[in-house]
Formats: sequence, structure tokens, C-alpha cells
Amino acid sequence: MSKQADMTPDDTEFAAEYVLRVLPDDAHRAAAARAASDPEFAAQVREWEDRLAPLTDEIMPVTPSGIAKSDLMERLFGVDPAPGLLGRVGFWKGLTVVLSGAAIASSLILFGPTEPVAVGPTYVSELATENDDLRILAVYDVGAENIQITRTSGAANDGRSLQLWCLVDGVEPRPVGVLTDDPTATIGLPAAWLDGVDSWSLAVSDEPLGGSPTGSPTGDVLAVAEMTRL
Repeated sequence: MSKQADMTPDDTEFAAEYVLRVLPDDAHRAAAARAASDPEFAAQVREWEDRLAPLTDEIMPVTPSGIAKSDLMERLFGVDPAPGLLGRVGFWKGLTVVLSGAAIASSLILFGPTEPVAVGPTYVSELATENDDLRILAVYDVGAENIQITRTSGAANDGRSLQLWCLVDGVEPRPVGVLTDDPTATIGLPAAWLDGVDSWSLAVSDEPLGGSPTGSPTGDVLAVAEMTRL
């Protein structure tokens, strides 16, 4: 009997969720640590990587034109992009990684009877400071009721934390989550927040270590951007 036969169904599911990057931050780090120290679990991770990789084979690569990029940026953020922004690899790479991961995750039904996968509209936003030393890509999947964060540049100052907020007219800022050192994160959102998603904006603020102690922004608001439906 192979060593992998000793893996439990929970272990197998854990490995699959790690490969799909759908685990919460703490669980993702725990899975990464386990894969580095547990050969059986690492083999299970490689098996899932091999199993899922062919799902991207039927996706034909397309290089968007400069006009397409410009139109998309204007539609997403409401302004003509700066000349240097269209050539920036970070935004397009980050968007590709996040949306590709979401597409793969949505296409799989694991461990159970076949049921329709919830599909909802997707919203995207990129928060950036004026000097571009901090850039955060946010993709909100209404069907999954979560927001996927990819920090493409920058980090919190020493002894401080970056905190993400949801802004809605007439409502106090809602705390979405404190960003960790991991550049990617998936944060679940309450279903009650779905109302008015078309009028949302996101903001990121500089907060004490661990986040705002008051439930509202207390430090400098570093960037604000609207969420726009794709």
C-alpha cells in the first residue's frame, strides 16, 4: 500500500483547496508549511496540481490590444489611464491570476453530488496610492460571496497594518479585513452586504498593528477606488 493511501478524505480535500487557493489565510499558510514538511501531503498537492493543470489547456491565449486595455481601464476606473499604466505588468498579471483561479475553482465540483455552481456577477477594483508605491487588486465574486485580494506592490509600514474598507453612501465604513504579509487573500463577506454593491467603493487605510481599534478608519486613507462590474 502506498503512503498516500494513508491520507484521509479531509487531507485530500485540504490539498485540493490549497492548490485552488480558496483557503483562508491561516489555513493556506498551514497547508504550505505542511507541504514543506510532510512528503505524503506534498505528493497529494502535486497530484492535484497535475490533475487541475489540463483545465487551462482549452483556454486560448489572447494578447489584448492597447485599445482594449485602454477601454477596460477607463470602464473600470472612470478615467483615462496614465501612459505608463497600460505597460505595467503587475495589474494585468494580477488580474489574470485572480480571474483564472476563480474560473478554475468555479468549474470544479469536489467531494459530493453534482450540483449547479453558484455564478454571480464579478466586480473589480484597483486601489493605488498617488506615487504607486502601494497597489491592491480586488475582485469581488458575488456568487461566492467573497473578495479576492492581490497586493501587487507595497506593504504596510513597520509596526502598522493595512486595512480594507467597504464604502457605501450614507453608511459608516464597513471593515472588510486586515491585510496580512501574504500578498494574496480571500475574504468572505456577509450576504447582507450584497444590497447596493453597484455603488460600492473600497478604501485602504494605514492602521495600528492588527487593525483599527474602533471599527472605523483611524489612520491615513491611502487609496480609494470604485468597484466596477465586469
